Amino acid sequence: MSEPITSYIARYAEDPKGLARALKYPVLLYEPAEEEDTERSISQRRFRTLSGVGSPEARAGIPVVLRVRKEKDNAFRRGVTLGRTSNNDIIIDDASVSRFHAWFQADEAGRWTVADASSKNGTRVSGTRLKPKRPAPLAPDVRLRFGKVEVTFLAPEAFLKLLAARASR
Repeated sequence: MSEPITSYIARYAEDPKGLARALKYPVLLYEPAEEEDTERSISQRRFRTLSGVGSPEARAGIPVVLRVRKEKDNAFRRGVTLGRTSNNDIIIDDASVSRFHAWFQADEAGRWTVADASSKNGTRVSGTRLKPKRPAPLAPDVRLRFGKVEVTFLAPEAFLKLLAARASR
C-alpha cells in the first residue's frame, strides 16, 4: 500500500507520539524528480505505485511512501516481496522492475535485509549490485534501486526524523 508523504506529515504534525507508536515497519520513500524528461511519453514518465484501475501515481515532486510489511498471503512466505505484479506485498508498476524482483526480511532483532530474486535489471544497495538470492543488510537510511526505480529505505526512527524535518518547514 502506498500513500503520499503529505498524509504522513499531517499525521506527524497532529500527533507525533501517536504516529511513532503506530510505525512498526520500515518504509520505502520514492521521490520522483522535479523535472521530467520531455522527450519521454507521459506513460513512460509515470511511476504507478499500484497496479490496476484507479491506482495512485507518483507525480513529479510528490514523494510516495511504501510500507515494508507483509500485505498479501502469497506463495513466498520468507519475507516481504517487491515486484511489478499485484501478488507482491510492495508493487512498483514500472517496466524496469521484474514481476518478482526482490524481497525484504527482518531477523529476530529487527535488522532488515534485502535480496534480489534473480531479477533481470538487478537490485542495488548504495550503488552496489546484489548477487541474486544473497541477502544484504540494510542501514536505517539507505538508497536502494530496483531496475531503474530508486527509493530510500527508512527504518521507523529514520522516517520519523525525516517527517519532523519536513513538518517544521
